[in-house]
Amino acid sequence: MISANAGDFLPKILGETLEAILSMFGDRIGKLLLKQAVEQNVCNHILASDTDIDAQTYQQMRGKSYQEVLRTNGQISFPEVLRQHSRW
Repeated sequence: MISANAGDFLPKILGETLEAILSMFGDRIGKLLLKQAVEQNVCNHILASDTDIDAQTYQQMRGKSYQEVLRTNGQISFPEVLRQHSRW
């Protein structure tokens, strides 16, 4: 038996419960992402206050960083980046 609507098989309360849980999870993730963004921005300001690079160097570094994030699927460690910069 095939149904286009999962509600045909699941009780309504189960669907509502799952929806509420997922909504709470989404809210929690949103709050955590905001906190992460604030901390990242603090780090940006600290680095910017103590870094002397021009716009072109920044753009090159940003491009390399973008490619690295794609290549590593976001799994980047600070020690590895530090080793890369030590080789320069």
